Amino acid sequence: MARFRQLLLGCALIACACDESAAPATGVLAHGDDVLGGEVVATVDGVAVRRADVAELVAGSDLSPTEALRRLEDEVLLAREAERRGYGERGEVRRVSDRLAVQVLLADIERELGPEAMPPSEVRAAFDRSNDPTREEARRGHHVVIRVPPEIPRGGEVDEAARQHAVAALTEMAYADRPEGFAGWDARTSVDAAGTTLDVFADRLPLLPFGAERQLGRVFRDAYFAGEGVGPLDAPVRTDAGWHAVVVDEIRPALQGFAAWEAEIRRQGAGQARLSRLASTVEGLREELGVEESPSGVERALRIELEGPRDGS
Repeated sequence: MARFRQLLLGCALIACACDESAAPATGVLAHGDDVLGGEVVATVDGVAVRRADVAELVAGSDLSPTEALRRLEDEVLLAREAERRGYGERGEVRRVSDRLAVQVLLADIERELGPEAMPPSEVRAAFDRSNDPTREEARRGHHVVIRVPPEIPRGGEVDEAARQHAVAALTEMAYADRPEGFAGWDARTSVDAAGTTLDVFADRLPLLPFGAERQLGRVFRDAYFAGEGVGPLDAPVRTDAGWHAVVVDEIRPALQGFAAWEAEIRRQGAGQARLSRLASTVEGLREELGVEESPSGVERALRIELEGPRDGS
């Protein structure tokens, strides 16, 4: 994908392969007459890419010879497609001398895949995937888990005994000597629940935003962020792991919420969609118009970095 970003950034330097005024309105182009051999290292629909062109692009950019060759092939492909669509005949191209046909082609893609085209569900999903705590409210805390094996029925005697242990843990942590202390529950390894020994686990929760469902699990996340302030939650939380006694230690308000970020998400999404369309367009043109490379010519082109560009090549 980086190759297409570079191509977009370099579009202002693209020279169309043929005279704009000769672009046919029918969408039919004459095949070029160039052939492989000598300094012609590749042809695109019969239009030559020469070793000197590759050397010049390598010298003036941070591209490798392979990337430079691909860039030049892509530029010719897009120029031929723009010519085939008759962009060379448009008034907007004729009126502005430095606006090239390929730029008009890319502008059409931009208009079609604008930020407003991104569905609201995709915008929200992109926002939720972000774990940047500045985008949403984030919380830090600690919890004690009374582990309940999955074979123990929920609501049964053992499960209820485990819940009562979690209630006790919440109460004791609320009055711990340290606000963020476990009140000794971090030293316990097990509890007796109606004659069944259940494991106990204590851990601290790092600063995480509401969107961190993957790390927290939906049930735990929803309960964790439902509390209005710091301190123990009103009741233990039941998940597949067991009963959680949860204490919120810190609440960091969102610097910017979803509404503030929606425009930026749409802008980034549109950029990705345009790059994807450009990639598929170029690859489709490679198959349709044909790209031929001379093995010996390409081999010479790939030696550019070692040899340096040659005068008159």
